[in-house]
Amino acid sequence: MSNDFILEVDESLREEKLHRLWKEYGGYLIAACILAVLFTALIVGWRGWDEKVAAQQTSIIIQAMDTDNPAENLGDVSVALNDGRKAIALLSAAGEFVREGDNKGALKQYQLLQMDQSAPKVFRDYAAVMEARTMWDLRDEFAAEKAAAEKAAAKINENEDAQDVAVTVAASTSVKDIDPKALLTMMAPICNDTSNPWRWHALIQSSVILASGLDNYKQAVAYLSLVEAQEGLPQSLHSRAVALKHVYSLKLTEMSAQAEKDKK
Repeated sequence: MSNDFILEVDESLREEKLHRLWKEYGGYLIAACILAVLFTALIVGWRGWDEKVAAQQTSIIIQAMDTDNPAENLGDVSVALNDGRKAIALLSAAGEFVREGDNKGALKQYQLLQMDQSAPKVFRDYAAVMEARTMWDLRDEFAAEKAAAEKAAAKINENEDAQDVAVTVAASTSVKDIDPKALLTMMAPICNDTSNPWRWHALIQSSVILASGLDNYKQAVAYLSLVEAQEGLPQSLHSRAVALKHVYSLKLTEMSAQAEKDKK
């Protein structure tokens, strides 16, 4: 009997305590529940909206690719796209320009993506490597354009048609010297980031610029050795690194032999 009485008293005390807590904090609890429901609704709504936008923007990219001029159209529609989908459109445009043999058109897409801070870093890093590679491949063409512009400007002093000269010079104002050190600097953060998926591509491209642009075969071989030693790389990437290392090592040996000969 005494145990039942104690249990009844204990139950009453608990009910009274709960009543006091509800009276004091019940309003807050209700508000918290309402906010939780609203927050959940907002998340569900945002996900639905995001999926809808993603589907719409993906459709825009597909439609741009399915035209007579996909390279130009992809570049045009990229302005209206968001983040990753914009990056995909620009890279697709670059690929189309390369397929058409227009490396300058591809270069423009890489540069736009590389400078777009809203794009995912993985895409911007890839664009940086491709920008450096394309600029290096175009260096002779850029040098020829610069020489032509300087020659056209010189004709002004020969009383040639000043209007034609002005047009030629204006068209060549975007021609710049390709600075190998600047390209290496652009790729340096990628080369030094061991977790970057494009590191090996950046190391190979840097080795090419070091060797053919700066005659720094020693550093080029060092970069290629890192690629050669890395396991799990695509066979094409590994084979290219091995082939370049072989060529540059021979050149390095030749240069060392010539240096010793010069000393004598």
